[in-house]
Amino acid sequence: MGNFLSPPEKESSNNNKQPSVQPNSRKRKKKSSSLTRESYNVKKEKQKGRGKEKEKEKEKGSQKLKRKRYNTNATKKPRQQTQRISQTQQTQRKSQPQQNQNLELTKRKRPIKRKVVLMFSYCGTGYHGLQIQYGELKHIKTVETDLVQALIKCNAIHPRNQEDVKKIGWSRAGRTDKGVHSARQYVAFKMEFSYDEEQMVIELNKHLPSHIRAWGIRRVPKSFLAHKRADSREYAFLLPTFLFSGKKVQLIEPNFETKNNFVDDKVLFDKFDSEALSFLNQKVFSQFVGTHNFHNYTKKKNFSEPSSKRYIKRMEAEEPQTIGGIKFVLIKIHGQSFMLHQIRKMMTIAITVMRGGEKLSFIEESFGQQQLRIGIVPGDGLLLNKVFYEVYNNQKMGGIDKGDIYFEEKDQQIEEFLQNKIYKKVSQLEKENHTFRRWLNNYYQYPIERK
Repeated sequence: MGNFLSPPEKESSNNNKQPSVQPNSRKRKKKSSSLTRESYNVKKEKQKGRGKEKEKEKEKGSQKLKRKRYNTNATKKPRQQTQRISQTQQTQRKSQPQQNQNLELTKRKRPIKRKVVLMFSYCGTGYHGLQIQYGELKHIKTVETDLVQALIKCNAIHPRNQEDVKKIGWSRAGRTDKGVHSARQYVAFKMEFSYDEEQMVIELNKHLPSHIRAWGIRRVPKSFLAHKRADSREYAFLLPTFLFSGKKVQLIEPNFETKNNFVDDKVLFDKFDSEALSFLNQKVFSQFVGTHNFHNYTKKKNFSEPSSKRYIKRMEAEEPQTIGGIKFVLIKIHGQSFMLHQIRKMMTIAITVMRGGEKLSFIEESFGQQQLRIGIVPGDGLLLNKVFYEVYNNQKMGGIDKGDIYFEEKDQQIEEFLQNKIYKKVSQLEKENHTFRRWLNNYYQYPIERK
């Protein structure tokens, strides 16, 4: 009996030894693992569902694109019809008066802008220089104010750009002072092409006053700047010959030194003839040619400043000519660049030497370190004659030959403009205002001073 009952006792003893918590904990672990598996499976099913939804959305999107393509292909013919209708409307508008044409211009698309350079001439009498002014000086009349207004009327630039021409990349070859003229001035800007170049010049001249004339337009690269691309400039000065000769000239006010109202000085030449002309070119003007320090010929420049040095290529006076009953001589000065009042003070020195006020050596002395007070000849006869773009003309910009910037074919028309609009105006002003005679009177009262 004992043997029979022993195994169950062992089992019971073993059961009693094991803790009661272990079976429950095992069951809990099994439950937690089953929950994680279920949640994992649910997530997978959700992801699969989302993937199917995305695929459905892609299919819908592709179907929409196909429908759009089909619709565009289907509506091509009606678009062609609307274009034909607009063309017929345009032909009808052409027959309508000019008021409807202005409406058409406002509705049309903006034309493409191209960088161009414009060459033009102008008589500077009555203008306060070339450059357009803004702000407090907006009311001042300049040459560019009339030019910009004419360009707006031709639809070459937008009206909003007149407030600041820098927006269209505006640059000029050289600035001219009050009353100074120009035979060949250049401005570069972005132009809206409503016409071709030749027709644009014709339309522009219709809106310009008679003393401003446009001659030609050339396309240039976007980076083109009219003043920086210029290699050199040539100015011309139309002056009465009595400034250089010993002819007695009646003054507006009496000269207190001579106690009369006539200029009577120890001049080199009694009259301005061929001998006086050759002396002026060979002895006087030749001393200005080359590189010199022109600090005495401008404002606020010192001898030590590198920018005071300027290079003059050529300076020569032409044969005298009679304009409006007054004998004038045209002097041309070709240089790399010029400073403010430089040319006008150069003329003062030349007149001083020719009238015996100073010796020939005084010209070389004026380039020295000593400061001089030099008067300024009136600028009524001064004009910008030519601007040279030799380096630019010899190279093809961007592989495209856009044409030379000179317009040689317009030389004869420009010469006629000079004779009729500028030279005659200078002679007329001298007759009416006696500008150079008055200056000669002040010249004797306030000669050149050494500081």
